[in-house]
Amino acid sequence: MANFALNNQTFAGDRALRADSAVAYGGQDAPVAPGRAGLMTVGGTLARSFALLLVLGAAGYGGWSAVDRSGPGHPATPGWAWPTLGAAVVLVVLTLVVPRAAVGTAVLLAGLEGALFGVASAVTYDRWDGIVVHLIGLVVAVHLFGVLLHSARSVRSAPTAQMVVALVVLALAGVSLVDFVVHRVGGDVTYMSRTGPFGVVVTLAVVAAAAANFVVDLRVVQEGALVAAPRWKEWYGAFGLLLTLVLLPEVLVTLVRGRTR
Repeated sequence: MANFALNNQTFAGDRALRADSAVAYGGQDAPVAPGRAGLMTVGGTLARSFALLLVLGAAGYGGWSAVDRSGPGHPATPGWAWPTLGAAVVLVVLTLVVPRAAVGTAVLLAGLEGALFGVASAVTYDRWDGIVVHLIGLVVAVHLFGVLLHSARSVRSAPTAQMVVALVVLALAGVSLVDFVVHRVGGDVTYMSRTGPFGVVVTLAVVAAAAANFVVDLRVVQEGALVAAPRWKEWYGAFGLLLTLVLLPEVLVTLVRGRTR
């Protein structure tokens, strides 16, 4: 799935500036300040991305708790969910038009999308066999393990295919472990366990798509660090990673909702 924030044009301006600097320095790269002070780094981007994940998770719990699932029939969507969705769309458009705004909008967007994920999960849990919870859990697991994997030096330069496979395996293991723990404490099992072969196919497709998208986005972030983009673009990179995280479950839910009716 194409990422509107992280693509070949994201750091085109920084790449051009770097090329101009190389010309000015006789064909050599311009010197970079010690410690990359004031410049974008992959680690800084992923640290901000992890912070956005925490905000997303906290807001998701709040959104889930705001839905009353104790009554008969399917729970209703809270009235504030629709204005929240509208505000999230406005923030996305604003950040795409004014990338520097990501310094403030990324956290707000994580909070709004987390609340919407929580509401969607609670409202559709019984109706769609928990598919929304499952899809969100898979995508978040890929994102989380991707951030953690990058801390290992041996993984940073791994080929794209190896990174994708590693994220698929780790995400499936993580979600399966959560399934096991939930089942042991008497909770309900998730979508994959309840829908047989179709659930397995959906799970594999989701986690593979999420892993591939994360790795592709990460390569773009790495390019931003290589061309010495300014530090504020760490927030824009984190925003781009968040954008894939929040859009992918929505697209996949739309594709499979007909199967779960």
